[in-house]
Amino acid sequence: MPKFQEYRIETNLVPSPASYTVILPDIIAEGDKVCLRYTNTGTHTGEYQGLAPTGKKFKTVSVEIYRITNGKIVEGWTVLDWFTELDFNQQIGIVKYKGYPKEGLF
Repeated sequence: MPKFQEYRIETNLVPSPASYTVILPDIIAEGDKVCLRYTNTGTHTGEYQGLAPTGKKFKTVSVEIYRITNGKIVEGWTVLDWFTELDFNQQIGIVKYKGYPKEGLF
């Protein structure tokens, strides 16, 4: 398993498999690469970045690309969408959404 996958498990965000589901709607392979798009849903039941469990539900979408050699994963990349990460942090209560500022964005 690539290191970034191990990290997700080690965070203990959802220590029980019963509180975490992965739905994999897309698997695309070409040459020595495989791309996965999947949806993670679960309940925040473990400490995450210092935040005690809130019991709040969350849903995120991830994209990962793997390079395969001789039937084994030799490299892997995660496409991190900052807005997805922000949305996740909002869903479990780390970030509070206060709306868009009226002026000064651009």
